[in-house]
Amino acid sequence: MTNGGPTIERTATERAASLQPEGITASGLGLRYGDRPVIEDVDLSLLPGTVTAVVGANGSGKSTLLKGLARLLVPARGAVYLDGKAIDRQPTREVARRLAFLPQRADAPEGLTVRELVALGRFPHRGWTERLGAGDRDVVEQALRTVSVAHLGDAPVEQLSGGERQRAWIAMALAQETRYLLLDEPTTFLDLRHQIEILDVVERLHRDEGKTVVMVLHDLNLAARYAGRIIALREGRIVASGTPDEVITPARLREVFRIEARVLRDPKRGTPLCVVVGTAD
Repeated sequence: MTNGGPTIERTATERAASLQPEGITASGLGLRYGDRPVIEDVDLSLLPGTVTAVVGANGSGKSTLLKGLARLLVPARGAVYLDGKAIDRQPTREVARRLAFLPQRADAPEGLTVRELVALGRFPHRGWTERLGAGDRDVVEQALRTVSVAHLGDAPVEQLSGGERQRAWIAMALAQETRYLLLDEPTTFLDLRHQIEILDVVERLHRDEGKTVVMVLHDLNLAARYAGRIIALREGRIVASGTPDEVITPARLREVFRIEARVLRDPKRGTPLCVVVGTAD
């Protein structure tokens, strides 16, 4: 008893949450599909204003980790925190106002125009039954301009090229006006030019608007070029986390990807440049 009233013992989750910084953090995170564990005992901290790339071999748990951070998967153990509060204890709309998630494969209903798709990003702020106001429409148009698809606003999404479609979905995420962007393989199925275009957009959003970005990438050289921090997964666990120079090393690449590689320097940016010379098996 304290001051005549009951002493309330906080749960372990509440105690952990009180120690979490701003940003997206995970503590002892475990994620499963049914009885199959995919992510095991992951601790990480993604600070505001940073760009992080998640890399790893196929099946290492990259997309699963991102879904867990976005609250699309319920943790089997541990917890995810958004700005210091357990994400699963926050209202869905409140999370959607601060965090936008773009999956690997996103499909729009047939006939939906680019502008209508982007407008969907406003519903966390307005609700599904409310009409968009002038301010909402201004946000939509700005998002279209930011990713250079304003001229495609009236085009059906299914008629776009792969690069145009990716930019349209990113515009929808921008229309949410969130602090955090989680992008699961945003360059999948795109040719080299469109990969660079998409990642240049991401870089500009980080630089000009202060967006915090977490993205799953397969191309290590692009990860090193565009991310200030790289997290490497192997069999559901983080085996390396740090700057591109700290993670993109011959020893780490052998451990994570089972490849032999030489690491050079990008002549323009000075970031690590991975040249694969063979497998490590």
